[in-house]
Amino acid sequence: MNDVLVHALETDHGVSVAPDALVGLVRGEDEGEALDLEPVFARLKQAAGAVPGFDIKERWVIGNFAFQKLAIVKDLRELAEALARNNLIAGIAGDDEARGHARGARASVDPSEFDRSHPDNEFLILDADSSQQQAIAAALGGQNGVISGPPGTGKSQTIANLIAELVSRGKTVLFVAEKRAALDVVKNRLSDLELAHLCLDCHGAETSRRMVAQQLQESLNLIRDAMVPDTAQAHATFVERRQRLNQHVASMHTARLAAGLSLYQMYGRLLRLPEGAQSQARLARRTVQTITGSDVDEGCELLREAAFHADLVTGDSPSAWVGAVFADEEAVRRTIERARRVAGSRWTSCEASLDAVVSEAGVKRPRTIGDLRVLVQLLTEIEGLQSVCWEHVFALPLDALVTALRPARSVTRRWWAALFSPTFRRALRDVRAVCHEGKITPAQALALVELAKTLLGRWWAVTSAVVLPCWSHDCEALVSAWTALVEDLKGLLQAFPLRRLDNVQLSGLGNWLRDLAEDGVTPAQLLRLGEIERRLAELGLTPLWEDIRQGKPAPELWPERLRHVWLTSSIEEVQLSEPSTRLSVSSASFVEGLGLSRL
Repeated sequence: MNDVLVHALETDHGVSVAPDALVGLVRGEDEGEALDLEPVFARLKQAAGAVPGFDIKERWVIGNFAFQKLAIVKDLRELAEALARNNLIAGIAGDDEARGHARGARASVDPSEFDRSHPDNEFLILDADSSQQQAIAAALGGQNGVISGPPGTGKSQTIANLIAELVSRGKTVLFVAEKRAALDVVKNRLSDLELAHLCLDCHGAETSRRMVAQQLQESLNLIRDAMVPDTAQAHATFVERRQRLNQHVASMHTARLAAGLSLYQMYGRLLRLPEGAQSQARLARRTVQTITGSDVDEGCELLREAAFHADLVTGDSPSAWVGAVFADEEAVRRTIERARRVAGSRWTSCEASLDAVVSEAGVKRPRTIGDLRVLVQLLTEIEGLQSVCWEHVFALPLDALVTALRPARSVTRRWWAALFSPTFRRALRDVRAVCHEGKITPAQALALVELAKTLLGRWWAVTSAVVLPCWSHDCEALVSAWTALVEDLKGLLQAFPLRRLDNVQLSGLGNWLRDLAEDGVTPAQLLRLGEIERRLAELGLTPLWEDIRQGKPAPELWPERLRHVWLTSSIEEVQLSEPSTRLSVSSASFVEGLGLSRL
């Protein structure tokens, strides 16, 4: 009879059918009588007729039917009172008082104690982390509990360790599971470690007395022939290695520096940083030792603000003000006023006068402010010379005159040449002829022609045509415009510390000045960026600021880049000052270095 069907009819539908009574209705048990189950089916139909969907269809099935779960039903029926008295069963059923007794005395287990227990008292056969060891310690302490977790989290591994710990203490363990596969996982782990003799496999209907006896015999033989291991040396080595590991762990979790972070926390935060936050910049030792977490947070906020104007920080902005530095608001106002003044009439007037001089005198157009300065200086010196002599002084044979008047450098030679050298007297007469004040001394005449010769040479260097130097109204206008321009230009370029006045190109000067005059917003932004830079410098973060300027990382990564620089600098400082922390982050290489893989 299908006992499961009989049980389901009774419990689910209130239909009570006695299996023995049904068997008695079977025809065909007597010799010569044909097998007939119809009376049985009729009785079932009559008894279960009110059950919705109940029907009987005749078909023949050959199979091996096992009803192990029904044994639980029978136990529940026959042992109900004994089960109810069991605190564990009653607790699972919902009895709060029984549940409290079933839990037993709860005692928290400090995971650090596991690293101080003597190896003689520990029988873990597989790797176990602190949470697994806590579960095992609770079970060894007589606590009941439930271990839950998704696949691959080490439940079977913990069970294998627990079996080994309990057996080593002379206890027996009953390990049951709904599925055979769950039993095999634990049994295979024990077998892989040559501990299969600890297990007596009683699962499945195929288990026989002979198989049980055979397992017992094999285990007894193995135990009888086993040698007592000498673990003293191995355990001593293990304790020494473990002590080093414990010291390393303590070192990794000791707060350091002004930030108050441990190496473990530093590495953890470092690993959480996004890709692209890495930097080769490092902070100075003094900064690393004094900077706090709040300082770093402040720096991150400053960098977030600066990131809104990233192109100004990195120099990629199209603004003409890129590179300017301002000390305060007054410097900004003063510089903007100068830019607008220079970009207006002053540069326009100077450029027009320069064009006229270039056109009239055949002067090569200057390329830079420095070249223009040289030209204006030359024109000024020419004007100074022409204030004492006529412009046709440059038409004289200056080389010959210099040679003829050379005796004027010495009093004795000058008197001798005046008395006995017609060439000296003629040269002196020619020079005096071009002077506004005809009566000049021989020494003055020599100085005049030497100056004229020098100015003429410099003139040929800046002109593209054979035209003698000549001071004109255009030259006067250029010198006047330059004098008005240069002071404002100097003041303007004081805001650009990396730009030298003489190197400024004239070809783009007009456009640059106009761009400066039209942009009154960027200077205020640069002023704020300057304040940010100075505050970062006070915090000791200048290396990072320079790294951002040169490396030009994504603006949104600037704060994370600061954290990377701070954390790596802190880790390196700790490793330099404490040799014991200079260990590989890789646990595999660390274990290999300690020789633990051989224990």
